[in-house]
Amino acid sequence: ESLLQQIRTIKMREIIHLQLGQCGNNISTSYWNLVAGEHEIDMNGHSMPASSGSGDDQRFRRVFREIGDNAFKVRAILVDPNPIVIDHQRSLTVSGLYDPDNFVSGSGGTNHLFP
Repeated sequence: ESLLQQIRTIKMREIIHLQLGQCGNNISTSYWNLVAGEHEIDMNGHSMPASSGSGDDQRFRRVFREIGDNAFKVRAILVDPNPIVIDHQRSLTVSGLYDPDNFVSGSGGTNHLFP
């Protein structure tokens, strides 16, 4: 059996979303707004009253992790060497979907990364 055939038989269980840099974090904000709306999750990570959380529970749980009774967090890690970018992500409405432990930033910014 070829490697490609083996990969095709693997069942995907969870997706970890990496948001890298200012661009990646900004694009991901729009992505999570869309995905949360499709699965009827509010910006604090709670299922909306008219919803059971998702039509297809298995697909839903690939990107969301249940943290309590009808409460969810996205499986995302936000990374940027500039703490200002990560602080901005924390201030957005969508930040309620993120696990606070999954914000990773540097301490000095990006001004002197390239000579």
